[in-house]
Amino acid sequence: MLMPVTIKAIFAKGQVKLEEPAPTTETVEVTVTFPDIERQLGENEIKFGSLSGKITLPSNFDDESNEMNELFN
Repeated sequence: MLMPVTIKAIFAKGQVKLEEPAPTTETVEVTVTFPDIERQLGENEIKFGSLSGKITLPSNFDDESNEMNELFN
């Protein structure tokens, strides 16, 4: 089973320097994540949490619905 592997690295002067051995010597596509960095969002991007408090669920959201009972009974 293939699983993603995370290793520590430093980004400086446009280069990524691994701080741990890479899990492979093969040529593979990687994804680099920069934690805790603020950046300008693109025109079509949504900031995480920007809809907080703007979407609500009814208080009976988890209640069994008569419509669902009719479908499954």
